[in-house]
Amino acid sequence: MASSNSLPGVRMVTASGRPPTRIQRLFGHQGVEPDLAAIVDDPGHPTWAVMGMSATFPDRYGEAMGLDITETEMEAVLDLARLVAHGSQRRFAPLSTFLAGQFVAELARTGLSRAEALAEAIAIAERTLAPSDAGQDDDAE
Repeated sequence: MASSNSLPGVRMVTASGRPPTRIQRLFGHQGVEPDLAAIVDDPGHPTWAVMGMSATFPDRYGEAMGLDITETEMEAVLDLARLVAHGSQRRFAPLSTFLAGQFVAELARTGLSRAEALAEAIAIAERTLAPSDAGQDDDAE
């Protein structure tokens, strides 16, 4: 019979009732509460290396492509992804950020600032996610 054990922020269900090995390796033995806030706030924490993550990834990735991203832009794009993930299917979050990037690039070529273009992309997402007025199809007459 499957049972469930919870780690803070993670709900795992396994046949044995224990978290998978990778989760145990990252967060310690069953019954030991990790200090997740300390892990998240410390990019040098060994857990980041084990998980193959780095807080500097966005900067390094942008640099590798010859692009830059400000902290404000990064937060706005992550907020957009969160908005879409919670307002529709989660799988649409990365697609929305891809489309927003194309949109921002197009508007930036016309002279609009990246910040203004990104704000418009987010506003469009918010309007698109909003339920229709009467719950009817736009094509209905």
